[in-house]
Amino acid sequence: MSFVRPLRCPKRARFAQALSLLFGCALLTCCGPAPNADQAAQGQTDPIRIGAAWPLSSRQDLFREGVQMAADELNHNGGILGRKVQLVFADDEGTVRVGKLVAQRFAEEEQLDAVIGHFDSHIAIAASVTYAFHNLLFISPGATNPKLTRQGFANVFRTCPNDTQAGAQLADIAKNLGYRQMVVVHEQSRYGGELANAIEFRAGELDLEITARISYSVQSGDLRLLMERLELVEFDVVFFAGEAGDAARFIRTARAEGFSAPFLGGYGLDNPELFSGNHGDVEDTLVLSVFHGDNPNPYVQSFNLRFQAAYGRKPDAWAAQGYDALIMLAHAVRMAQSTDDAKIADALHAMNAWYGVTGTHRFDENGDVVEKAMVPKIAKNGTLAYFER
Repeated sequence: MSFVRPLRCPKRARFAQALSLLFGCALLTCCGPAPNADQAAQGQTDPIRIGAAWPLSSRQDLFREGVQMAADELNHNGGILGRKVQLVFADDEGTVRVGKLVAQRFAEEEQLDAVIGHFDSHIAIAASVTYAFHNLLFISPGATNPKLTRQGFANVFRTCPNDTQAGAQLADIAKNLGYRQMVVVHEQSRYGGELANAIEFRAGELDLEITARISYSVQSGDLRLLMERLELVEFDVVFFAGEAGDAARFIRTARAEGFSAPFLGGYGLDNPELFSGNHGDVEDTLVLSVFHGDNPNPYVQSFNLRFQAAYGRKPDAWAAQGYDALIMLAHAVRMAQSTDDAKIADALHAMNAWYGVTGTHRFDENGDVVEKAMVPKIAKNGTLAYFER
């Protein structure tokens, strides 16, 4: 029996899936009602401007392409409320300093209607303060720290499960795979700490034993002390809460020291950097993600075909997350019949399970996506393959 909760969608979404086989997802998600009489009378033909912030220069992913494809499809089908979508990209460089500057420029100079982006939680949290102050709607497809949506901001949303939700699902996976004793290794950061806490809490509920919890510093290049700690405990699986490059280095060292236990990881490992060095070292590492192109769902397969036609390569999780964020935003603007941030936020909260290529989206009162199932991937032959059990 599969340990992954199957994707479920309401009746209208199932009907849309069937239609997508004939007409393609773009027609289903991008077409909307014509602008109402008030808008036409006001002559609102200027573009709807959306900011897209991401560590574009430091991450090897396809977020930019996913957002761009969504904008191109929307514009091909008449835009939103009869207005074209115009994207404004910015590289936050993966630092709080630059992220704050991007947020300030977006809020004060670019005349934007909404912002999508910021992968890193510490950057998204800092930027969200600026966006909230300037009444600018903000949707993060990548920031996972629970604090982002616990600041009391009505215009902040997250389209990926947070660290608490991801940690719980990782522990559930371990339970269903028959593991009983676990070591938790996490980076000394908000992301690593929150994910480790969530794994440990859920493990306790499942009667799984955490035999050691080991933190590491990104700046430290010496893994000997970590290996020595592993030698002192018994375990049949290792949770790794950190980034892909660090995981590759840690796993490679562990294998050289004779440790054969499998590794599990969260979003941070869903990156080609996991395969830096000898990819055989990370073979069978299980990674939790929000998307995989081998999912047989018709929405996913239609999205794959269109993305490959546009960019000549398969979409990754962040292409899908970026795509969904913009298409969902367009849906909310149509629901609100307005680009006012408060009205769009109300529409997002009122949505009853909007269905995209990464699954079902419904938001709680804080702006967190709820009941969105995540997808496990497994490292095979230098790539992350779709995992089913």
